[in-house]
Amino acid sequence: MAIEHGIIERVENGWAWVRTTRSGACASCDHKDHCQMVEGSDHMIVKAVNAVGARVGDEVELFLDPRVRFKSIFMVYVLPVIGLMVGAFSAEALSSRLGVSVKLAMPLLSIGGFLLAYLLTRRFAGRLAARNQLNPIIRRVRRRAPLGAGCPHCG
Repeated sequence: MAIEHGIIERVENGWAWVRTTRSGACASCDHKDHCQMVEGSDHMIVKAVNAVGARVGDEVELFLDPRVRFKSIFMVYVLPVIGLMVGAFSAEALSSRLGVSVKLAMPLLSIGGFLLAYLLTRRFAGRLAARNQLNPIIRRVRRRAPLGAGCPHCG
């Protein structure tokens, strides 16, 4: 499981912006583009689903399902290769039906397979995003901030 800890900076419409410490795992994370680095520090702001009703100043535990990482790797690296290979291997069989030479069919069908894989990737990523599966989820509040208190880092 990918679990991080942080402090809520802002809450809005079921979302929370959480200040976390940048870890070594961030460098290899597929979702690092979803995080905002705070200038001049080792902290970053992460937008997370506020599933537990956390408030500003609360210390929380963030969770990102490891299956999301595997799905992302498959979509970005494996699916396009499969598309290229299916296009290339189908060139000989389909070239006669298309009325073109195998030498012309192979690059065209390879590109077509790649483009089809790209479209499938976009569709699948859109479905994951619509279900908030690409975002971390606040799993629990580790320590509640006193009512009326703001973020301890903001002053």
